[in-house]
Formats: sequence, C-alpha cells, structure tokens
Amino acid sequence: MRATCARLRGASEITLWCERRLHGGRNSGRVEAPKPDVRPLADEATRLLADLVARRRQIIEMIVAERNRERRTEVKRIRKSIARLIAALEKELAEIDAEIDASVRGAPAWRAKEDLLASVPGVGPIAARTLIAEMPELGSLDGKKVASLASLAPFTRQSGQWKGKAMIAGGRKSVRSALFLAALAAGRHNPSSTPSESGSSTPANPKCSSPSRRPENS
Repeated sequence: MRATCARLRGASEITLWCERRLHGGRNSGRVEAPKPDVRPLADEATRLLADLVARRRQIIEMIVAERNRERRTEVKRIRKSIARLIAALEKELAEIDAEIDASVRGAPAWRAKEDLLASVPGVGPIAARTLIAEMPELGSLDGKKVASLASLAPFTRQSGQWKGKAMIAGGRKSVRSALFLAALAAGRHNPSSTPSESGSSTPANPKCSSPSRRPENS
C-alpha cells in the first residue's frame, strides 16, 4: 500500500514536471484545487484524437476481458470463438494505433508537445498521447489547475473547526491512470525519480489520505 501511495504521489509530480516543461521550466508551486475557468470547446481534430485514444482504451479492455474468458473455459468451440474475436480486436487496435500515430506525428504542434512530454522520466508515447488528447489545456494552465484536472489535487474535507482528511476527487480518471503508469515505469527504471514514503504528505488516493492537520513537507 505504501509503495502504491508513493507511485500515486509520483504521478502528481509527473504532472507538475510536464507543466513546468511546457511553461519553460517555471515552478508551478504547491498543488491546490482551484475553481475551473470557462474554456472554449476543443477543435474537431482534438476531439477526434480524444475519441481515438478513448476507443483504443476500450479495445484494450475488451481484449483483456476476452483473454480472461479464454483462461477460464475448457470448451474447445468457445476457445476458438474467443481466439477469432481477439484476433479481430488486435487488428482493430493496430489500425487505431496507426491512425493516432499519423495524427500526432503529422501535426507539428502535437509532435513538438509529444517530444517534450517524452523527455519527462516515465512518460512514453501512450502517456504523452493521452495527455495531448485528453488534457489539451496542458501548457496553457498553471500546475495547480492541471493537477486538479488530472484528479491529483487533494480536496480537504472541512466544516467550521472540524477538519477531516484530504483526498482526491473529480478530475479526469483516464489522465490520472496514464500518469500513475508513467510514475510506475519511472520508479522501476529510475528509482531516484520516485518520491520517498516520507518525502511528501500530499495524498493522491483516498486510501492514502492523511489528516489535514499533519504538517506538510516542502
């Protein structure tokens, strides 16, 4: 559990690293939960990319489900049916991957943003393209607002003099999941990039929450 908490805190740090890179290295400061501003709708190309990334995620979930069913059944006829369906899903996945790649690498702005995001430890093509597609605000907002959108900013439960626990809420789950996997990869291949268990008191998961009266480490 402690290792999971540390990796989730690492996902929050990756969000800030990405934002600082896109803002030219400026420090975004402490993560808080700001009030969102009204922003214009994404353009057609961005919406299409977001739909493709979401569809890719759905197909992967279907492939995993079918493989789980394949392991549970011993009926030869059913296993053949599952194998055909998995092959069709994998073919569709390859086509969507190719379309996403063409869209991102074919747009100079997206290509530059992907290359910049990929320079952050742990962020690979999948995480970078998830951020580009599902968080197009990255690079135009400060780190506090980006962390809130990524569902990594803790909200403190408080009423009068009563203080509860701080925990994450709302935000974009798919972005948080991508950042969690990026933090996991960074921790495995570059342990120095993973925050120590005592190096941060900012919770990134309700199960990892801590009382808000606990002093914060800077």
